[in-house]
Amino acid sequence: GACIAGGALYKGVARAAGLEVLNVPGGTGDLATDLVAKAKAALDALSHYDFLFVHIKGTDNASHDGDAEAKKSFIERIDREFFGTLLAGLDLSAAHLVLSGDHTTPPAAGEHTADPVPALFVGPAIRPDKVERFSERAAGDGGLGRFSGRLVPQLLAYCDFGPKYGA
Repeated sequence: GACIAGGALYKGVARAAGLEVLNVPGGTGDLATDLVAKAKAALDALSHYDFLFVHIKGTDNASHDGDAEAKKSFIERIDREFFGTLLAGLDLSAAHLVLSGDHTTPPAAGEHTADPVPALFVGPAIRPDKVERFSERAAGDGGLGRFSGRLVPQLLAYCDFGPKYGA
């Protein structure tokens, strides 16, 4: 597997987990990151690796600054620049995609909170639920409900990469 990240912490954790860290020029860990470059690098990496972790940090930075407008603007950039580029080149009938975060940071609080973290799973083996919005409020009503830090093993099982759960 491989990792695309701007921050040293995420690169270090990826290396410790055995992932190859890929360098993306302009792929920083802040609001100025080149999201198109990260998406293009992700598409290229997916032709070489069966697992890819991409970290995008800017929303957390804007939230810690208490800047809701910067967070909103950055999320719109992620939609347009990162996902617009990624989805234009990705065959979703042959790939699994997960969009999530490791915590919530509302700009009003300016720090991490225990609110539900949205998780979006896309791919041929994923069963849809009834949630129609990707937000912290809607996350608790999704097919996973509220869950502990055991998301990755469950995710891998859903994508046919790990152990199966249940009988």
